[in-house]
Amino acid sequence: MATVAVAALAVLADRAAAIETRHLPVTPRLDIP
Repeated sequence: MATVAVAALAVLADRAAAIETRHLPVTPRLDIP
């Protein structure tokens, strides 16, 4: 359960960084196994 929370936070942080920089297209990353 903890790994899922960490993965979700990582995805949210990645999306937030992409939105802030606007250099990369904001695409949903499904790297959660």
